[in-house]
Amino acid sequence: MRKLLRFEFRKLFRQKSFYSCNILLLIFIFLSAVISKVVVDNAEELTVPLPTTFEMVRSALQGGNVILILGVFTALFVCSDYTDGTMKNIYAKGYGRTNVYFSELIAVITFSFIVCIVSWGGGFVFGKMFFEIGEGLNGNLFGTLISQMLVVFSYTGLFFALSTVIKKTGASIASCIVAPIIFSLLFTAVDSIIGNETFSLSNYWLDGFFEKLTQNTVMNNTLLVAAVFSVLYAVIFILIGWFINRKSEI
Repeated sequence: MRKLLRFEFRKLFRQKSFYSCNILLLIFIFLSAVISKVVVDNAEELTVPLPTTFEMVRSALQGGNVILILGVFTALFVCSDYTDGTMKNIYAKGYGRTNVYFSELIAVITFSFIVCIVSWGGGFVFGKMFFEIGEGLNGNLFGTLISQMLVVFSYTGLFFALSTVIKKTGASIASCIVAPIIFSLLFTAVDSIIGNETFSLSNYWLDGFFEKLTQNTVMNNTLLVAAVFSVLYAVIFILIGWFINRKSEI
C-alpha cells in the first residue's frame, strides 16, 4: 500500500493537469471578483451592497467552477492508468484491486483538498484586492468551509467511482460533467411528483448544499445536515465504485 501511495502521489504532482487545473480555477475566481466589482461600480442604485473579502472566500469554490474542474481532472487522472496500460502492470506485480482502488482514491481526494485550499486562498487574495475585509472571520465561516470541503469530497467520490467503472477518458469526462446535472434533475422530478410545498428533496442533494453554503450566513443546522449527507453520499459512491471495480475486467 505504501509503494502504491508513493506511486500515486508522484503521478499526481507530475501531471500537467494538476497545475493547469489550479491555475484555471484561480483565473475563474479572479474574473468572478472583477465582474462583481464592475457590477457594483455600475449599479444604478447606490444601495447595492459591496461584497467583502470573506464573502469572496465563501463563494470561491463556486466562482472557480471547482466541481467542473474536479470532474475533468479526476477522469484524466484515473483513466490514464488504463489507457496507457499502467494498471495491467500494477496488477501483474501482485497488488490487490482494493489497495489499488483506495490508494488512487486517496490521491484524488488529496487533489480535492488542495483545490479547496487554493480556491479559498485565491478568494481571499482577490477579494482583498477589490473589496474591504468585512466582518466574517468567525466560527460560522470555518464551519461553512469545512462543510463545503465535505461536499467537494462527496463529488470526488462520485467522479472517482464513475471514472473507475468507465475507464475511458472521453466517456468518463462526459459522465463526470453530466452526472451532477442528471442527479439534480432526478431530485427535482421527484419533488414535482411529491408536490409538497414544505419539503424539497432537492435541498438534500449536493447541489442544494453547495448553493446554501455560499450564502453570507449559514445556519448551524444547515452546516450539520450538509456535512452528514455529504459524508453519507461519499461513502455510498465510493463503495459502489469499489464493488463494481472488483468484478470488472481491466
